[in-house]
Amino acid sequence: MKILRPLLFFLLALPVIAQECLDFENFTSGTIFSGSQESISFNTTFLAQPNQLPGGGSTSGGSVSVGQSISALNSGQALNVNNAAVQICLPGLKEVSFRFSNQGGYFNFSIDGSSVAIPANEPGSLSVKGVDIVITGTMPNNRLTGEITLTAQDGTFECFSIGGQELQIDDICFLTCENPSSPDSAIPEIHCVEFEDLDKQGPFPIESSYVENEITFKIRERDGAFGQATSSTLRQAGHLGKEFHFQDSGFNVGSDCWSAVKFHFYTKEQVEVTVNGITTIASSISALDGQMIGDAMVVIQDSPTNSGQGIACFLGRIEDFAITGKDFYLDHFCVADCLQDCIDFEGENVGTKYVKGDTINEDGFELSIANPQSIDTPAQISTDNHALGSGNELLLNAGEINFGKVCFNGLAFQYGQFTDNFTLSIDGAQGVGNRLSELDGQTIGDMTVEVFVTQAHGDWERGVIRLNGAANEIALYAEGLYLDRVCIEECPEPLVVGFGEEPLGEVYENGDTFGEDNTTFTVCDFRINDEGSATITGDNQTGGTGQAIDLDFASLKFDLLCASRLSFQFANFGANGGPQGFGLDVRMVINGVSSGNVQNFTELNDTSLGGAYISVVSSGNSGTVTITGDLERVIIGGFNIQLDNLMQTPFTGGPQCHNFNTWDPSLTYGIFNEDLIYHDDEYRDGIPLFHHRRRPIP
Repeated sequence: MKILRPLLFFLLALPVIAQECLDFENFTSGTIFSGSQESISFNTTFLAQPNQLPGGGSTSGGSVSVGQSISALNSGQALNVNNAAVQICLPGLKEVSFRFSNQGGYFNFSIDGSSVAIPANEPGSLSVKGVDIVITGTMPNNRLTGEITLTAQDGTFECFSIGGQELQIDDICFLTCENPSSPDSAIPEIHCVEFEDLDKQGPFPIESSYVENEITFKIRERDGAFGQATSSTLRQAGHLGKEFHFQDSGFNVGSDCWSAVKFHFYTKEQVEVTVNGITTIASSISALDGQMIGDAMVVIQDSPTNSGQGIACFLGRIEDFAITGKDFYLDHFCVADCLQDCIDFEGENVGTKYVKGDTINEDGFELSIANPQSIDTPAQISTDNHALGSGNELLLNAGEINFGKVCFNGLAFQYGQFTDNFTLSIDGAQGVGNRLSELDGQTIGDMTVEVFVTQAHGDWERGVIRLNGAANEIALYAEGLYLDRVCIEECPEPLVVGFGEEPLGEVYENGDTFGEDNTTFTVCDFRINDEGSATITGDNQTGGTGQAIDLDFASLKFDLLCASRLSFQFANFGANGGPQGFGLDVRMVINGVSSGNVQNFTELNDTSLGGAYISVVSSGNSGTVTITGDLERVIIGGFNIQLDNLMQTPFTGGPQCHNFNTWDPSLTYGIFNEDLIYHDDEYRDGIPLFHHRRRPIP
């Protein structure tokens, strides 16, 4: 399967969700809709139509009007539909619900031009053009009264109509996908749940809830089997502390918009997973790897040493998420909010034409137009919605767009292509072809290309293209190509810890913690019972400036929020003459994998550890260590070393899916004794006394 580097700044830089309801109280009683009219509340077009009947006929002489609501429906005013239908259009509809009361006859439903008529005397459900319609209600006074809900199975719809013979509707609520008007950041917020308060909030019978970090887990039954959810400390899911244990049960969570859901799990039993109303049953969570469920791609990384255990990532637009199973464990549940920072061309005037050298400035980015074919109009603003965004979009007519000269960490956009021929240029390297879908899986420059085709025909296609990686210049030439929601992810600013916030001379001992620049450090003995210390010093020998930290028989442990790069300056004073004459003065642990004790940092140059690559540049006893990879936890220790300027470059776009080729759960996530991470070697007469000793799972 295709392993996604989660460039989640686009998944979903797609729209956020908004809801508004219409109750007709602002309309004048007696208003009759004979044509089209905009509502007072918000831009919605009402159009009165004949009511289509079974067999192909239609009513005539009907009416759609505003009047007093019947008591069984609601108080106030409602919309009367008599031998007619009313069409309502609003771009980006995801769901529509409304209250109704009907005397009899037939319902007629139409979605974007496709119609169906059914008897209106009982509840039921049907599907029209990819929209699920559910009718619920009772029969007071022989009038079917209740609620009708229309929900898009995939994507959105724009127009729907409801018709009847003696029908009254009220409280129409529209759930729409909107482009946010105030983009904030190219880095979505990440929220994690560790379940450490389970004992305080439990127990958890069916229909109860657990709340942490503003995320609510509602406990649900499994296929009619009313089991239970309990707190566990077995660490079966491979993470520290408490975890949720579900037996013949599960949970559901929801949000306005998440671009990713990531969690640690353990199960060997069948599970039922629901994303955005789409349900998939699988023999285990691991069996979901590579599947698409409700607009989300599933990426599973299994533990190579513990069958049934791993990490699951669901990448895509996620508004509702649920899992039930016979027996499974859950921990470290993280979500990433949808990104809201994309170029949608709404600041440009419709019909604007661009020639060579013209620029488009939006959201702090400058896009420029080139004209390789020397035609009159290489690019212009369109409202044809061929890229399936909303509002304005950019049409390339044998033109080229340069996405700016910035430090790119990724780029994505929606497109509609109606003419073959394109050239994608990244830092001088080129990908050339007919359809953009041909680029899927290719590497151009230092970026990999992913293309997700949403619609395809013999002579056109629509989809989403994402470029993952680093670049300084990206340009695209195309003919008959529509672009919208161009999302640019710039290189993130690194976090730098220079130990300047700590008091000069401060001494930290085993178990002490301190924090700087959103990073929490824990001091540990270099070896068990070393009674070491870490001291903030002004005698900086690392090549840095200001204060540094001296590690004397001590280690410095810290967690990183999915960093892609870590560097630090060092000075090594004990090499080739350390305590007891062994000269084994330095040790690093990356993602739970230890280097063992080495003489100095230079011995680790050009090596890999814990799935990360280590590079060391030194001069004498000082230098710089650079670690590149998917980093979560790092431990640096020594007999007599000094550190300064710890600089971490974070991943953007949400929780990362890890490469577990080197993942050892006995050292990483506390299934076994985590102390072995910090104190993996102690030497006596040159012989290591302590090795990695696995502790069986209780």
